[in-house]
Amino acid sequence: MWGVPVRALTILVQKSRKIFVEDCSNKIALWVESLCTPDTIEVIAKESKFNIKPLFGAKKKRMKLMAEVCCINTAIAIHAANCSFEKNDLKAVIDGFLQLLQKYMFGILEKHMPEFRSIYENRMSEYYEIFNEKYPGLAISFVFIKNLHGKLLLDFHVQFLLATRFSKTITSAVKNMRQMAECDS
Repeated sequence: MWGVPVRALTILVQKSRKIFVEDCSNKIALWVESLCTPDTIEVIAKESKFNIKPLFGAKKKRMKLMAEVCCINTAIAIHAANCSFEKNDLKAVIDGFLQLLQKYMFGILEKHMPEFRSIYENRMSEYYEIFNEKYPGLAISFVFIKNLHGKLLLDFHVQFLLATRFSKTITSAVKNMRQMAECDS
């Protein structure tokens, strides 16, 4: 007699959990995409002194910058999810938002940059290590500049702007995802 209500309750909880995971994945994917808009790319180009409007190869330069920004923000989202979600939800949330990003944003980048997948894989391993450092925002800003320019720029102002941007993004991502994860608790 008690088997039917318990079974029904178990199914209801599983469906609720699936909706929660999908909702979180959608929100995270939208957040990453919002940080990779053309307007944001323009601002980051100015902050990093990266010329996305050269006489020749402007589209390639914009795509290179967009790929770097996309990789950084995806890495930040994965890090924030790792800091926020419980083990039983973590993999599903990360897989969910990565699948959405693959479908839309990564697809666009791969269309214009066939080498994007290998760049993405290299950057993810590079950034993963950085999040364990004392000042990840600063470290990411150095790696970002190196990846864009092929060398480190010794411009304090540029480094400060980017370190501040990435530090704020990391902090707000972790804070917002913790709130998201707590909504289900």
